[in-house]
Amino acid sequence: MKSIVYWRVLVNSTKESTVKKLLTPLLELLGSAARVEKQETYWKDNTLTDVNISQPIEFQNFESELIGVLKTSSVISYNWYLTLPTGLSNTTGIVFSGVADATSMNGITWMSFDVVHE
Repeated sequence: MKSIVYWRVLVNSTKESTVKKLLTPLLELLGSAARVEKQETYWKDNTLTDVNISQPIEFQNFESELIGVLKTSSVISYNWYLTLPTGLSNTTGIVFSGVADATSMNGITWMSFDVVHE
C-alpha cells in the first residue's frame, strides 16, 4: 500500500540556517525519502517559518501503516490529537491525521500530519 504523509511544521525561527538546523533531526527521523516541499514565513506570526514536508511510505496493510506513522509521531510528540477513520479500509484521500501543539523537538512549536492514499 503506497501512501504519502504530509507533515506541516512551524519552526521558531525565520533565519534560513537556523530553520535548516532545527529541521535536520526531524528529516533524519522521517528518512531519506522525506522532502521539504514548501518553506515560508507563517502568515499569522512572522517569527515562525511554516514548512511542508512530504514523506512517501509503503506498508503491507492499513493497520501496519497506522502503527508505523504513530510510532514515528510518538518520537516527535507524546500529545497528538488524532482523526481516525471509523473503519479500517483501503480508501483514497486523507485516511487519518494528527495535530500536536507541543513537540519534543527543539525549535518546533507545532506540527500536523495527513496520511493520504493515492
